[in-house]
Parts: sequence; C-alpha cells; structure tokens
Amino acid sequence: LVESALGILERERWVSPWILDLGTGSGCIVLALLKELPRAMAVATDIDPLSLETAKKNALSHGLQNRLFLLAADWLSAFSPGTPPFDLVVSNPPYVAEPDAGRLAPEVAGHEPRVALFAGPDGMCHIRRLLAEVPRVLKPGGWFVCEIGWDQGKEAEKAAGATALYRHVSIIKDLAGNDRVLAGKTR
Repeated sequence: LVESALGILERERWVSPWILDLGTGSGCIVLALLKELPRAMAVATDIDPLSLETAKKNALSHGLQNRLFLLAADWLSAFSPGTPPFDLVVSNPPYVAEPDAGRLAPEVAGHEPRVALFAGPDGMCHIRRLLAEVPRVLKPGGWFVCEIGWDQGKEAEKAAGATALYRHVSIIKDLAGNDRVLAGKTR
C-alpha cells in the first residue's frame, strides 16, 4: 500500500501533498508516507480512541507529530461538504469475509480487534462504502489507494466502476503475485 501510494505521488509529481489515512490504526501507513515525503501533511482518522492514542505515540517517536492531525471518526464522518480536498486518500480497511474467519492465521485472529478485520459476507462492505464516499474529499485527479484481499481484485474493480467516480482504476499485485491494492484516480 505504501509503495503503491509513493509510486503514484512520484508520477503525479506532487511535492507537498495532503494525505488522508482512513482507519489509521497504529498510524504505520501514514507515518511511513510522511517519513518518505518530508513536505507532505496528513490527517488520519480512526473510530477507536486507543488506536488514535497509539498513532499519536508513534508519530511522536518518529518526530512527525507536527505534520499529522488525528481525528476520531467513522471513516469520513468528520468531514463536512466544503472540506479542502486531499491529494491522496489511503486506507487499509477491514476486508476479511465473515465466512473466512476460521481460516485466519492465529497471529492475525488473536491480536487484531474483530472490527479491524471483518467486512460482511464477502469482505467488501467497507471497500464499497469508501469507493463511493472518498471522491467527495479528493481534489479532481486525486487518488484513492486501498488495500484489498488477495481474491478481491475483480470485485473491487467492478465496485469502483459502478460508482462512475473514477477515470482510472487499477489493481496492483503484491510480491507473491496476488491482488493487494486498488488504486483509483478521481474524475
């Protein structure tokens, strides 16, 4: 996800991008981006106050606290119409299908909160919601970059096309050759 986002930012030649990280958790994605992009600024949201506290501590430990603003919010609930648009929105939302719960590795199932893992019967409910809602906080030509499950590429691409809000959508594979990231550029 981070490599994909950095590649997009490099191609777009954005020097001082504004980034939004939805469902930040520990902040690892947004902090990695800020570390690589010294002139970037970011906002990160999470519904869990403990996650935001962890993200805050991590930002402090990396000296990035002055470039990261943290908000308690359910996805985009903190952003009203007229919010200045972002260049890039990133997210690693829950995407595991409920029926797949028994197939999760113990180190994942035993250490992640259920709300951070599961997303309905096909694992796509949060991805579909974000695809529909994210363009309202992106500038025209901005990018949404989202982690997806290894078998969700076709469905994610179809969901993005169904919104008619993106002019370019691609599925990026991970090092094992599995679908891993959905990237969409807004109209």
